[in-house]
Amino acid sequence: MMINRLLRGLALACLICVTPAQADNPVVSIIIDDMGYRLQQDRDALMLAGSLTYSVLPHAPGARQVLQAAKANGNEVMLHLPMESETRSRLPS
Repeated sequence: MMINRLLRGLALACLICVTPAQADNPVVSIIIDDMGYRLQQDRDALMLAGSLTYSVLPHAPGARQVLQAAKANGNEVMLHLPMESETRSRLPS
């Protein structure tokens, strides 16, 4: 049920990267992105089993809670630092 709720309202971006650690032994990295704004979904994601990495938006209202819970579970945490210009100018095409 928790997985269904998480997937149904999936506002989290899940990035799955397969990288060759060795020729015969690829590595799969799973990163749950955009954590910190949806507390219930964040809690559901934090309860997923396995070696996951969580990417937390630093100014999100629940960022500190997500960070503390992920670290307490022994998960890796990344800073999701949104980037935009100070003038909000678009990059040239």
